[in-house]
Amino acid sequence: MAWERMWNVLTLEFVGMFYILLIIHLASFNPQYTVFAVFAAFFLTVFIAAKVSGAQLNAAVSFLCYLNNKDEDHLATAKYTYCALAQFAGGIAAGAVVHALGLPLANLYEQEHKMLLASVFLEGFYTFALCLAVCNLTDSRFQPRNTMVVALIVAGIIFCQAIAIGYNTGGVINPSIGVSVTVINAFANGIQHLKYLWIYLVGPLGGAYCAHVLYYGYLQNVLEPAKPDAVEEVERPLME
Repeated sequence: MAWERMWNVLTLEFVGMFYILLIIHLASFNPQYTVFAVFAAFFLTVFIAAKVSGAQLNAAVSFLCYLNNKDEDHLATAKYTYCALAQFAGGIAAGAVVHALGLPLANLYEQEHKMLLASVFLEGFYTFALCLAVCNLTDSRFQPRNTMVVALIVAGIIFCQAIAIGYNTGGVINPSIGVSVTVINAFANGIQHLKYLWIYLVGPLGGAYCAHVLYYGYLQNVLEPAKPDAVEEVERPLME
């Protein structure tokens, strides 16, 4: 990847996360609709960025991409570290804008995390599920993928998982969001907001690692692309 293209990737990761976090902060006015706003934000950003940056928009996904590519790409460490940093910067910038405007910030600290181990497990497990889907979507044997389909799958997974675990952890499954929201709240409302920062790092990054091990250690050998003849036999009745 040329550095000019890398700059485009980092710009999209920054702008995409800025937009997503801006939506999350502003949607906190009506928390019952936050998951719908997050679905729409992720669908739009993934649809726009997928063919340029891969639409990582998640430090756990960036970590997964590093694990998937580190053996073939000697620049993988730098690439995906920069992508994660761009995501963090975009998220913090969005929070800074919301705070500067005098609007309330989304607050993960209010979840209180009464069950810390359960919170870490839930963040890790649902990130694991998301990353398994990403592994399949980025598997070169199944390319090319329709960008609309990819965006719907990713946004749909995030939507369902946010509903499932939102009450316990905020339904983040994304270190870029968890860290950004926590840091800007610590700046605006007190350092106590950093107390649960580790949950949004340990859980999702652990889930991403487990997804990589399972997919490339086992599932990749089990899943095979459909043969052209098989596809033709299935599609023929639908075309008649």
